[in-house]
Amino acid sequence: MPRPRTITNEEILDAARELFLQRGPSVSTAEIARRAGISEGTIFKRYPTKDALFMAAMGLEAAADPSTFLKDVKGSGSMKENLGCIARQMLSFFRELIPRVIAMHAHPKLAAHQHGILKGPNSPHCQAHNALSAHLQLEMDAGRLGRGDPELMARVLSASLWNFVFFETIKAQVYKHMEGDDYVDQLVDLLWSGMAPEGDRS
Repeated sequence: MPRPRTITNEEILDAARELFLQRGPSVSTAEIARRAGISEGTIFKRYPTKDALFMAAMGLEAAADPSTFLKDVKGSGSMKENLGCIARQMLSFFRELIPRVIAMHAHPKLAAHQHGILKGPNSPHCQAHNALSAHLQLEMDAGRLGRGDPELMARVLSASLWNFVFFETIKAQVYKHMEGDDYVDQLVDLLWSGMAPEGDRS
């Protein structure tokens, strides 16, 4: 008799996340079990309720670490190119975050849990914003950026990327179509004209 298949928690969460994001929180645990190739009982041995499974699948602990946006670009290289690199990392980050936030909004029983994923000082979005603001302040102090409000600079960059990904996610034709890389390039060109130090506006 063949041994039962062993499966990691992450494999279960990957299957659950894929279905929850495709079809919303109404997906049954039986469907998730079929997708993962396990019995429904195996799911409930790891996650006592469907709501617990949903929250674990929507978690962002391993999805993105805001510090990775900045660790390789601090104080070296072209500041404008670094902004492009940071913006691309944030674009990927929001492509992970926003579909999960939308899925959580579709689950009225879990509305209270949205605080941790979207609001407050420990939310992924807030951590990314604070890390970017601090990074821009350091580059400003080093003369690699023009003087201004780093908090506002960070907000303009992240809000524009959030807006792009949100409408991309809900497939709304609000603006003319642009690929993500093209959008980042044009956004950085636009912002650089106001962020560059004196004498470096190219």
